[in-house]
Amino acid sequence: MDVKGPGALVPSAVDFAEAARRMRQPNLQATARQACRSAQELLGCPDAVICVHPRNGEADPWIGVGERAHRLTLLQVECHDGPHVGATEEQTVVIDDVAGESRWPLWSAQAAALGVASYASVLIGERRSHSVWLDLYSDEPGYFTAQRMEHAGALVLHVASALEAAYTEEGLRDAVEGRHLIGVAQGRLIQRYGLEIEQAFAVLKRYSQDKNVKLRVLARHVAETGELPVENEDGSTALS
Repeated sequence: MDVKGPGALVPSAVDFAEAARRMRQPNLQATARQACRSAQELLGCPDAVICVHPRNGEADPWIGVGERAHRLTLLQVECHDGPHVGATEEQTVVIDDVAGESRWPLWSAQAAALGVASYASVLIGERRSHSVWLDLYSDEPGYFTAQRMEHAGALVLHVASALEAAYTEEGLRDAVEGRHLIGVAQGRLIQRYGLEIEQAFAVLKRYSQDKNVKLRVLARHVAETGELPVENEDGSTALS
């Protein structure tokens, strides 16, 4: 990584490639945490957090690094004021002087009190129900120059790719585990009640629907105990 001028980090293509390699983690949370660490290393930010922003809600600090990362996002929820409060069509938000920011006075005043001088947020990706952002904080005013925002944009491309891959892999693992649990549960019901395999699955499915219990949760219970959950007097179960 080159340094041009005092504190000016200039990450190279090799640095970004290495960051992408390190983001290949065993699960989604570990991937997100490593993405925030890469933001610290490549962009020189003391605090970074990945936020999940529901379409009709306030930002939730999902994974962050740095002492203030989660606190600074929760401030937006507590104040009902901040860059992630309300809808925005922008894909990046940059605040050069947090203390003097007038759009979100409550949040900016408290952020400044915590020592934040400048802030940037970059959109990682969107789904129908929510958007995901990388939030960056600096103790230096005007830290997020045009060049640093270019670097942040380049990093976010790698972050988006890594999160999507981890999300897909985790979903596949969950699906495989779910199928395995259902198969074991069917076997337990067949052994206990002398059912056919199709009948055993029909029992699980009907019970899941009638008692409003997720099929995977029910299957885990049956696989572990060999029995369907006992009903309470009001018709509910311990899984309901």
